Amino acid sequence: MPDLKIAFGNVNNLFEPRRDDPRAPASVGERDAKVARIAQVLKSLFGGEGPDLVGLAEIHSDGIVKELARQLAMPLLVWQPCRNSDYALTGLAILARKERFASLDLVTQYPQSSFYRPRYIVVRCVLAEGSEPFFFVVNHWRSRIPVGQSKAAEAETDRRHTAQALATWLAENGADTCAIVVGDFNAEPFEAPFGEGDLSATRYFRPLVYPRLYNTAWRLLTEPDYCEVSVAHGKQYRASRARTTLDYYDKERPVSVVFDQLLVTARAIAGGPILLQEGTVDYAFDDIIGHHLPDGDRRPSRWSFIGGVARGASDHFPLTAKFLVHIEANHGQGRAEEEGRGAAEGRGGR
Repeated sequence: MPDLKIAFGNVNNLFEPRRDDPRAPASVGERDAKVARIAQVLKSLFGGEGPDLVGLAEIHSDGIVKELARQLAMPLLVWQPCRNSDYALTGLAILARKERFASLDLVTQYPQSSFYRPRYIVVRCVLAEGSEPFFFVVNHWRSRIPVGQSKAAEAETDRRHTAQALATWLAENGADTCAIVVGDFNAEPFEAPFGEGDLSATRYFRPLVYPRLYNTAWRLLTEPDYCEVSVAHGKQYRASRARTTLDYYDKERPVSVVFDQLLVTARAIAGGPILLQEGTVDYAFDDIIGHHLPDGDRRPSRWSFIGGVARGASDHFPLTAKFLVHIEANHGQGRAEEEGRGAAEGRGGR
């Protein structure tokens, strides 16, 4: 059975055209070009094989998400929009390949009202092999971009409430829950939403005490290469991957380059229907997705459509990972029971 390829992407204001919103495309033509560019980027992941399951943030409308599903040939779709009065906010979506999944079902969302931008959605995923289900949790937490002191404090409170709500859901579902938690958390692994009293996420996979999560982003906080390896690449430094640290300064304001992270429960590491292959966790990068700064660091290439020419895709790198499909873990007990009954029947026949 092939690995399960999972991805997350914040597609950066994939709106319908809106005259009153500078984030939106200026025309239907620009919207269609950006949808096609996002589909192109997603299909290029995993060496051109594309993901089997993908979570997406910052999608605006039903029409956009359905067109993405069509272009990606991923007809299984869970879509949670924000349907407030002026449709000024975006929603979350999960798309999957029909040949890999029997079903995707929305379990819960936060907040519950569809008139607020969803912070996370939880989807129950059943593989085509009919194995034990697992949960895919896609997040987009409140932005940390400061707009005055009160707004910054309000945003931090919102993130902590979101973290606490997700922690409560995980705790209520028990220690044997197999869950993958991905998304744009607008918080670094070491910041307040991750920790005691919030969403308890550790940098160590063992011991992974219920209801904690293991956060794979911790190892991405450091330099991508040892210094002697970086020097050996040549005279000009070129980072081999992105970092999530606050290492970029724009007009004297620290800006974190990548917020997107992948976390898992214990049963997604061992004993569950899918098992994390941590060495595959990465941020996708090519000439469309990103570029190098003069100092050698990697940056995502934001979308632009100047003069009808498409450049870049998003202000986030797509996050990718592979999971081993472990069917035997789900049916081994049942097979053992059947074999036990068969042996007993055989002894009775003799």
